[in-house]
Amino acid sequence: MVDQSKKVFWAFEGMASSLRPFIRKEERLIKIFANYGAAVDFLPYDLAEYMTIHNEISFVLEQRPSIDVVRAVSTGEADIGISVCEVIPESLRSFPYHEDRLVAIVPEKHPFADRARVDFKELLVFDSVGLSQNCSMQLFLCKKAVDLGLPMKLKVQVDNPNILFEFVSVGVGYAIVSQKTLEKKSPEWRFKTVQLNDPWAQRKLKIFLPQAKDSETNRLEEFKDYLQSRGYMNSVAGEQ
Repeated sequence: MVDQSKKVFWAFEGMASSLRPFIRKEERLIKIFANYGAAVDFLPYDLAEYMTIHNEISFVLEQRPSIDVVRAVSTGEADIGISVCEVIPESLRSFPYHEDRLVAIVPEKHPFADRARVDFKELLVFDSVGLSQNCSMQLFLCKKAVDLGLPMKLKVQVDNPNILFEFVSVGVGYAIVSQKTLEKKSPEWRFKTVQLNDPWAQRKLKIFLPQAKDSETNRLEEFKDYLQSRGYMNSVAGEQ
């Protein structure tokens, strides 16, 4: 009976999920699909600030691989997307959001601990610590490794960046993280940071919106402008 009850429960959950695109306009709900970097490093802070001004707006935030983010906005499954996808369908518009870098962190006794820069391919012969396989960042890194013909030697996979930092600190292996994530590290963790030479390490997050306009456009345009003011436009103003 327990198994059958679970099946019924998930069936209702699936029905509710299918209906969300039709009901969220009335609920003043914005559904965002974002890649790992945006979902973890930037959106929690930007959304918290936005909701202090617009308390009537609620959000659903789902972490997905960059290509799935773009697909979801194209099909209407998501209202707005944030990712680093370079291939943009004609049905979407894109706007700059934040910039960040991926870097390698290595144990203090690692052979590359004294290196300033390294190629990702050089790291692949060593043991690594990664995030769980359902994390879009880990999927991205594993694909890059396969493209180079040297799959990652994942010794441990965790579901939390802080736990990842702990494993690197005690010498289990290297890890790839964003520069923004490093700002949250504890001074107790002991490891070295090494820059990646690979061009894809420079991450340019973009905001994606549909080309088609409807009654929700003004609200989403206003939200998009706010996100840009927190990211790209804020950084441009700081350079002037």
